[in-house]
Amino acid sequence: VEDSIRCIETYGSLEYDADSTEFPLINPSWLNGVMAWYNATGSEKALELAVMIGDYYIEKAEERGINDTMPMIGLAQLCIATNEPRFAKLLDQYLLAWSWTGGDYHNAAQSGTEYPQLLRNNWENIFEVEALGPIGTYLQDESYYDSLRFMYESVVLYERRSTGANTTGEGSVGTPYGTGSAETCGNVTWLEAMSELAKVQKQPDVIDELELTFYNAVLGAQDVAGRWWTYDTPQEGYKLAAIKYLNWQIAQGAPEFSCCMSNCALGIGTLAEWAAMRDENGIYVNYYGDSEMVIATPAGNLVKLTQDTSYPSDGSIRLTVNLEQDEEFKLNLRIPVWSENSSVKLNGSKLETPAPGCYYGIQKLWKNGDVL
Repeated sequence: VEDSIRCIETYGSLEYDADSTEFPLINPSWLNGVMAWYNATGSEKALELAVMIGDYYIEKAEERGINDTMPMIGLAQLCIATNEPRFAKLLDQYLLAWSWTGGDYHNAAQSGTEYPQLLRNNWENIFEVEALGPIGTYLQDESYYDSLRFMYESVVLYERRSTGANTTGEGSVGTPYGTGSAETCGNVTWLEAMSELAKVQKQPDVIDELELTFYNAVLGAQDVAGRWWTYDTPQEGYKLAAIKYLNWQIAQGAPEFSCCMSNCALGIGTLAEWAAMRDENGIYVNYYGDSEMVIATPAGNLVKLTQDTSYPSDGSIRLTVNLEQDEEFKLNLRIPVWSENSSVKLNGSKLETPAPGCYYGIQKLWKNGDVL
């Protein structure tokens, strides 16, 4: 972030100087990434840079109009963070631009148009589908959440493969049985969009899909030695190394580097967004696996949730609740839709049998050392 600001101060512009070694800040992903950093850290420098980029987009929209709506996620988050009228006006312009760029994901969803029917249905456009979440949050309009849900269901029905992978040949073809590649980048953007939907609507079936994609299409794309990632991981199970299929991206000193490699880091990092969530109704445990997760309770106190398990190879999970002080809240356990015989014990005592495909809520005064 500091290097980017220094670049702007040096060159006086966000335009890329071909004679310099600095990155171009006009790439649509920059605003999304900078706002992600601000939301994670609260860095005022990050917000300062995001405002600079936002003003740059305003300047360019006035000069030549809008022909690329990819920065929608970062722009909506910038509106939330600053509540600046000039960015709200720009967001309105971007929403209008959706109608003539062939990717009006909100109105398309409201009218029942499936994702494969849209002109802009490549894997990159899933980022714009994800933007429906923060747009709805900023506008306080839950119909955008419903549109995100519709597009999610459309992809699951028409695109999502048995491995949780999304797209064929880097685009949407309207069938999950396509024979082309399912690019790792596309699988990660799909994971990101589902994570956003899980945050705004708290529906456990979305986490089931997230888990399928995370274990198979994302973690399954990594070399067993951990050194490289695939471009494509077909259902047959073999791994097509990005170093071979994306060799045109090789950089000096980084022969394994590729877009898929960098995006897979995002795929793993996204786990922190959906593994455990909270709202005014309590805490939601979504991820099952040997782990420690720290999250704030509804009252703002920290709780550490420790899981001892070999899941997914075994269905037995021991979850210990570690609190600095006792607190009453609701702990919601995800019960997968495919788990027809689940059982829950609290401190050794069996509780009511949970139904498949729900959040099993336990409202109580939680004490340090409670075990589920």
